Amino acid sequence: MNKFLLSILILLFTFVNAFGQCAGTYVLRNQNEVNNFKDDDCSELDGNLRIGEFNGFSNITDLSPLAGLKKISGDLTITRTNNLINFNGLNSLNNIGGDLIIEYNDGLESLTGLSQLDSIGGFLSVTYSPILYNLFGLGNLESIGGDFQVTNTSINSFEDLNSLNNFNGSILVRYNRLSSFDGLENIESIEGFTFSNNDKVTNFEGLENLTSVNGDFIIEKTALIDFTGLESL
Repeated sequence: MNKFLLSILILLFTFVNAFGQCAGTYVLRNQNEVNNFKDDDCSELDGNLRIGEFNGFSNITDLSPLAGLKKISGDLTITRTNNLINFNGLNSLNNIGGDLIIEYNDGLESLTGLSQLDSIGGFLSVTYSPILYNLFGLGNLESIGGDFQVTNTSINSFEDLNSLNNFNGSILVRYNRLSSFDGLENIESIEGFTFSNNDKVTNFEGLENLTSVNGDFIIEKTALIDFTGLESL
């Protein structure tokens, strides 16, 4: 009986992997671990993927071994990289069921490589990436299920989010070089809004279709002159 059960388990494992499915939490701390990921033949990950170190900074520079990955049911976290300048290699990824967390990436210049991503089930958080100036690469993103946070970056534009039409979470924007809210024209209702520590935005143009904020609306330490753009609120 034990041999029979073992045979069934082996067959099931072979069947699942034949379709490029894998499960669990994958942690890729360095370039070698990224390179070895392709050996798992994983196009659909039922779990979480973390790319980068827990402490210090990773030596990862190339995500091309992840080129076959199309779907992640859980979270994708890309963190603590010094030399990763973009996300080329994630070009097939179209769905993240959980959160997309991008943080502490000192060399990150763009989000190129995420051009096929159209849905994030959880929140989108882009923080502590000092030379990231825009969200280029997210042009096909249509849905964010949770909050949207951009903090401590050099991002000056949200124009690459102009496909976003399904969003009801909170918006948190702090310590950036944002010059306008252009790109958020499709957003109609949000849970909350926090905008602070910005000396460039003078009004709310780009949010003309926003009709309701269900929670807090917080503005502090900005260069705002008037509330142009919030006429529908």
